[in-house]
Amino acid sequence: MNILTNKIKLHLATSPKEVNNALSHIHMTKEVCRVTDTYILAIVPTKEIFSNDFTQTIPDDGLLIPSSVWKELIKYKNISYQFTNEKHFFDLSEGKNAPDIRLEVKAGNSINYPNFDQFINADRIIQRTNISINPKLLKRFCDATGGEERIKLTFMANNKNTSRDDIYYRMKIEVFGSDIIGLAMPVI
Repeated sequence: MNILTNKIKLHLATSPKEVNNALSHIHMTKEVCRVTDTYILAIVPTKEIFSNDFTQTIPDDGLLIPSSVWKELIKYKNISYQFTNEKHFFDLSEGKNAPDIRLEVKAGNSINYPNFDQFINADRIIQRTNISINPKLLKRFCDATGGEERIKLTFMANNKNTSRDDIYYRMKIEVFGSDIIGLAMPVI
């Protein structure tokens, strides 16, 4: 069994409309799976979803998985990665026999997927008397990451200059009991 949990439904954190490839795909590397729709961002360690044996087969550039493929693959217990004829595939099966289904995915470097690492850690934590949040965004994040038990929110900002216009606000989300982190855009 290569899929350790099917509670991680990252397709729920993608853009419902295919605005561009980055917003309708999950970027999977050996280390993490990243997904965003510009309102929320989820970063889930790959080892929390897949077995170590499977994780090691992922190419160094990673893979771009369409949200529709992710939705399908979490239904199966066995998944294997295949690279043939310059194409990337996941073979999915319930048992150990021949695959039940084969789904094509893209190479991780086939589009310019954003580097979100710079947004996760802020220059400073902002103290504010009022913070508005959209609870639907938090629910989507929790549904996508399986973080329905408890989450921690930290209101943060980066500001390289002193001008208020240069401040980029966000809420860092941490799921208790895991290494899952993410961001949600606050309502200011």
